[in-house]
Amino acid sequence: AFARESARLGFDVVLLARRADVLAETAAAIRAEFGVATRCLALDLARPDIVEEVAAQTADLDVGVVIYNAAAELYGPFLSLDHNSHRTNIAVNCFTPTVLAEHFGARMRDRGRGAIALVSSLAALQGSRYLSTYAASKAYELILGESLWEEFRDFGVDALAYVVGATVSETWFGAAPDAFDNG
Repeated sequence: AFARESARLGFDVVLLARRADVLAETAAAIRAEFGVATRCLALDLARPDIVEEVAAQTADLDVGVVIYNAAAELYGPFLSLDHNSHRTNIAVNCFTPTVLAEHFGARMRDRGRGAIALVSSLAALQGSRYLSTYAASKAYELILGESLWEEFRDFGVDALAYVVGATVSETWFGAAPDAFDNG
């Protein structure tokens, strides 16, 4: 939805996610409907070299707006989740938005304009049973966005984080299939 609205407003779009087939399908639909240029980066947001890879694949672009609308969600009792799942959650929800904001924020600062939006979650506003690591990581993202707003405005760069509620999606139903009525 963010990419489609950006394209409707005339922005070229870079899509970043793991699944190349979904990215290609989305990019084709956006190009066909809005006639803007699209680029797909099929990358795992948990990889430790994510910023280097994104920087290399966007070096030729003048990225003016970054919308980080990604999440790794863990659902279940805290002690039953393995440490690699916690690591992935923290990488996707804390590390990656931080290093992408640093990379693109520096480019925007040097240009004197731009915007970064971080999509957080209602879970960021309080601890949540079976969502402890996710809630904590989304609280980090919320505070990061608020802090960047204060810092970046001196350079003509907008930054914000906003809180969204549950979004019915494949991820929503996949997180805890027994907890939700799919009908």
